[in-house]
Amino acid sequence: MSTRTERTLTHIRRALSTARRESGLTWPQIANRCGCAESTIKRIEGGANPNLVTAITYADAIGLQVAAIPEHLAHLVRLDADDIVHILRAAKGAAEGQRLSPRTATRTGQALDKLRHHKDNP
Repeated sequence: MSTRTERTLTHIRRALSTARRESGLTWPQIANRCGCAESTIKRIEGGANPNLVTAITYADAIGLQVAAIPEHLAHLVRLDADDIVHILRAAKGAAEGQRLSPRTATRTGQALDKLRHHKDNP
């Protein structure tokens, strides 16, 4: 992992942890809002690198707006809000063991295709 990526992840972890403490929410409350295990929240705040979906879900759970996207993640900006919503819903549903509706599966596939296309054609 590059130094720049590691610095970005450190910044994200610190921002999440600080915002959670300032909000007065506990690890169990955040875990409940995120739909993840409390140990996941503890690991993130302890230094583990969150995946992008987990970081965004955590930020949303504490009311922290994701206002800046690091340059090396700029391809995500090419997704519109609906694309991101479908990807997050699909990820949350999968984590909860739910099956996707045909419409959601199609829309999520289209959004992921945009990401793949950008990866292959930056």
